[in-house]
Amino acid sequence: LSGAVTDQVNVINPALKVPMVQSWSFGFQRELGADMAIEVRYMGNLATRAWSGSINYNETNIQENGMLQEFKLAQQNLQANLAANRGANFRYYGPGTGTSPLPITVAYFSAIPASRAGDPAVYSSSNFTNTSWVNALATQAPAPFTYAANLHSDATRRANAITAGLPGNFFLVNPDKRGGAWDLTNWGGSSYNAATVEVRRRFSKGLLVNSSYTFGKAMQYIWTSFRQMDGARGVSPYNITHAFKVNWLYELPVGKGRHFLTGSNAIVDGLLGGWAINGTGRIQSGSPFNIGNVRLIGMTRNELQSMVAVRKEPNFVYFLPQDVIDNTIKANNLSATSATGYGSLGVPSGRYIAPANNTGCVELHAGQCGGVRAMLYGPKFVRFDISAVKKIRVTERINVEFRGEFLNTFNNTNFIVGSAGNDTNSATNFSSSDFGKITAAYQDTSTTNDPGGRLVQFVLRINF
Repeated sequence: LSGAVTDQVNVINPALKVPMVQSWSFGFQRELGADMAIEVRYMGNLATRAWSGSINYNETNIQENGMLQEFKLAQQNLQANLAANRGANFRYYGPGTGTSPLPITVAYFSAIPASRAGDPAVYSSSNFTNTSWVNALATQAPAPFTYAANLHSDATRRANAITAGLPGNFFLVNPDKRGGAWDLTNWGGSSYNAATVEVRRRFSKGLLVNSSYTFGKAMQYIWTSFRQMDGARGVSPYNITHAFKVNWLYELPVGKGRHFLTGSNAIVDGLLGGWAINGTGRIQSGSPFNIGNVRLIGMTRNELQSMVAVRKEPNFVYFLPQDVIDNTIKANNLSATSATGYGSLGVPSGRYIAPANNTGCVELHAGQCGGVRAMLYGPKFVRFDISAVKKIRVTERINVEFRGEFLNTFNNTNFIVGSAGNDTNSATNFSSSDFGKITAAYQDTSTTNDPGGRLVQFVLRINF
């Protein structure tokens, strides 16, 4: 620790245990004719006692100290003052004005004790008109924790509050270490369950095929707050629901030892014989992305998911319908001082994604008014890599192999919501004009030198 007030304390819980993962699987196999087999299997695992460092014993308290209730009064003050043409401020103007005293606020602003908070004359601070404070009182996305942080993050205001008679730890248990007191515990966990159907054909009559389809679900335990001790379970950001994979080898039945032209001479066999086609293919659900703690208006999560698709316009690519994009941007461009609570873009309508906090609900912890973490899946991933192989026998022990490899054969662009370089992605820029745009596609330049588009390479190999 450097001694700075912004320092954080990190501790390892003395009861910390080694995480445990239990895995299990079972399957059934059955022969399908002489050359094929089918297998159906279940796979699962359960991770318990996973390490989690998200337990903050020094989290901001706005409930027991009455701050949340005063925040709501400050909201009412702002609306009353706007209606009475007293300006965009949340001051108390006395009895009969529709406004209420704010003892905690004036203590931090001006070192005024609670006994004097009922005097309108003490509400002279310029902070009552400052947009940093006023904007937090927006009716459509109230931000009580921002309001509280503005109060206790300033050393002068903390000193004012103590002078006014409030305890130094009014908001934080340890106000001298505002970076948090983080405890590494075993409160994390996850689970995975999947069913797989696999069909295999051994190499016979020039054909080999392995294919599988997996339906799976990965879940994760999410710690939110001491005010929600049971936490919350949500879909893992690594979850892939559907995955079909296939690989094959097919030797063309032409040339010596094969069905057609089996007795051909060396020249004909050299041109037409010894060809094979092999490849791999994968079709799977798109990569998950998080839209955060939000409310869905006019639609369910499943309905929103069904809207996610690649929409190509002349200048941009989008993943949601235009009406959802436009109204979501409106719903997140807010004004604390307008009659509607929304900004110059206007009032949203129809289907849109809105902030969790609203006129009827203010959260003490994530998930009270919206979803803790709403996960959606991006556009599906489709890729086939196909090779053409030609073998020319030189002697019994030596042959020359020429390969033409067409990686991403069909040149399919696998769009991603987020960034190709991220392990996990999110789309939470709701107030931005860029919301809804797809700006990235699959590529893997750092490990496999895969640029994402079609890549053609030729290989010459001598086998002996």
